[in-house]
Amino acid sequence: AYLINYVTHNKDGVSIHAGNDAFYGLGWNLSSIYRFGGVCGNISKFGTQVSQAFGVAAMPVGQPGHCALIWNNKPSSWNLGNDISGWSESSRHDATVIPWSDNSPTNQVPYMLLFENAERDPVKLDQSERLRWLAKAMTSTDNKIAIYKISTNILPINFLVWKDYVSLMLQNPNVTDAEWKELNNSIISVFANEPRPMMDLLTQIKNHVPNTDDILEGDQFAWSLKGIG
Repeated sequence: AYLINYVTHNKDGVSIHAGNDAFYGLGWNLSSIYRFGGVCGNISKFGTQVSQAFGVAAMPVGQPGHCALIWNNKPSSWNLGNDISGWSESSRHDATVIPWSDNSPTNQVPYMLLFENAERDPVKLDQSERLRWLAKAMTSTDNKIAIYKISTNILPINFLVWKDYVSLMLQNPNVTDAEWKELNNSIISVFANEPRPMMDLLTQIKNHVPNTDDILEGDQFAWSLKGIG
């Protein structure tokens, strides 16, 4: 990516925003981008394709008003390239898939890191996932909850288990205030270092958690003794 010059107009004064055919000429390819440059999207996608050509996992990601890329040169080691906004502002790019995310375009890239962390222990991930699917086959709500708790004890950061757990609780009209608070506090404890997944779970249940005013600040969750105790 860093071999490409940032260029907004070609030698004839044509803007890059007129489209690649107009800017580079018909029949353009990676060599055209290398020779004539481009803006953030061209730079990051060039870096992605060159990385993939050499066996390095990579894909473009969106940032506010910008296109960056992520690449992985060793297991569990994703890096941001051509970056201006950091991980928290990195979103899924068109035609890409982020494991464990809902594939909405907003701030889903951190799920890539969460999934990588979970994959570091494939045995526990497999056990946790098998229990999650077992819970899906159960008809008893109590049995489902019991299995979800076992699954999250085996691998606490398995986001899909928490997602199913939250969905089950939202469908159950008999959940007590104490149970909502227990679920809320468990999510905060497990995902304290994973703010995007944590917020995606907590925002679903915030209207059910007692004393919500003590743990909410505007639309964000504030860490307070009452909120995490």
